[in-house]
Amino acid sequence: MKALLLRLLCLFTLPAFSQQLPPGVVGDYHPATSPEAKYAVLVLGGAEGGKPTELARLFVEQGYPVLSLAYCKAAGLPAELEQIPLEYFDAPMKWLARQAPGKRQGILLVGWSKGAELALLLASRHAAVRGVVAISPSSVAWAGILKDWKKTPGSSWTAHRQPLPFVPFRSEGATSLLTLYANSLTNQPAAAAAGIPLERSKAAVLLLSGSQDEVWPATLMCEQLMARLQAARYARPYSHLNYPELGHLLNEKFLPATPEHPSRTAILAFLRAVE
Repeated sequence: MKALLLRLLCLFTLPAFSQQLPPGVVGDYHPATSPEAKYAVLVLGGAEGGKPTELARLFVEQGYPVLSLAYCKAAGLPAELEQIPLEYFDAPMKWLARQAPGKRQGILLVGWSKGAELALLLASRHAAVRGVVAISPSSVAWAGILKDWKKTPGSSWTAHRQPLPFVPFRSEGATSLLTLYANSLTNQPAAAAAGIPLERSKAAVLLLSGSQDEVWPATLMCEQLMARLQAARYARPYSHLNYPELGHLLNEKFLPATPEHPSRTAILAFLRAVE
């Protein structure tokens, strides 16, 4: 009980140390409050932009060292989610890997929606990622998201100053975001070129989706990712948890402010099990 009270006291008094981060990186860092945290956690939000504070709080409360990282819609960063350079994440990932109490080599990634798409891309490119949790993810790299929907966006992401292959939007016949993404995903040549090569990762993988997702077909895309890993005989643990009654971001049922939900239990158990 004394140890629990001490951890809670740290949570309420411990500031986020943004000034410790590498130059040009925008985020809030929370040091570990538990010696049992094997790895540090990098948290990536979605198209809302800014720092994913609420998502990060789940892992801060568990004692992990956590970096809540912004990559757009914050001072000094792109104003819109388009052509975000993947190289931006290199420095914070290397820096964060040194923050775990046990000094293990590697980090954990957690992202939701566009942040889940990003997390899977980073996991496929960095061997240092030991585990990745993707909440309502994508199986492909998509076009960017612009405020002005009359404009045609380019790729959401770039690497070495070149846009990653992406699935463009097909607006014909779309009556909602879900139909826009579902229709666009039927562009098989584009989807094949833009597929996230998750089989190249060295990470344990946990995918979570809700069947009532009204933003994009996350359940279908999780199934596509699972099929990709199965075909590659992926050596690390991987699984997909689907909640038929839930929507995009699982209705945020896993967040600390909500009553206990099986999705939260599953996420935390998965991260503790990563070796």
